[in-house]
Amino acid sequence: FRNYEALLEIYMLQNKWSEASFCLRKSLQINRDYQNFGIKRGYVKEKVIALTYDDGPTMYTNQILEILDSYQVKATFFVVGKKIKKYPEMVELALARGHELANHSYNHINMAVASSELIKSEIEKTDRLLRQLGVTNTIRFRPPYGQQSPELIKLLIQMQKQLILWDVSPRDYLQKHSPESIANEVINNLKNGSIILLHDKLFKSLEATEIIIKSLKAKGYSFKTLDEILT
Repeated sequence: FRNYEALLEIYMLQNKWSEASFCLRKSLQINRDYQNFGIKRGYVKEKVIALTYDDGPTMYTNQILEILDSYQVKATFFVVGKKIKKYPEMVELALARGHELANHSYNHINMAVASSELIKSEIEKTDRLLRQLGVTNTIRFRPPYGQQSPELIKLLIQMQKQLILWDVSPRDYLQKHSPESIANEVINNLKNGSIILLHDKLFKSLEATEIIIKSLKAKGYSFKTLDEILT
């Protein structure tokens, strides 16, 4: 099973969709209940990581952008369609400043229990909004809460869309976590090519972002978008 799962991730990275479909089918024959498929990190030798932010755009997105710009760091934002309609200027601003925009569904629903028709609609509606606001590169997808189903991964392969997860999550959404503890969780657990999961809907993630960038730059790390780290 682990061999097929690893090959599925590799083929998704390489955009080899028929091979990915074969590996998914074999994986599910062995373990039909597995729900953690997807790309979890970039396999690079250099000290490079990807900061990703879920659930925006929000009232805090502009402040995240200011921090990133002040350190000349690029990130990837997984945005929610209904929030794009509320803050379209934040998407345009992030795009203009060289950040990557990606799809986090339209209504932020649990896709582990959604029908294929609803999943497809959620993805396509947000893709259309991003295209209308000027996104021209490949639009990657991350399911809300990271939750998935065999139907979701099958559909994404049919749509030739990469499923992005993460390998480091400091769970910045938990109330007990401070900016310092969030940053330390990232700093102490990353690898070359790590994909870091944060949220731009939380004020404490602003301070955590700055701590992470300062510390990792001092250790010789650089920051890239997923488009840069995965291609």
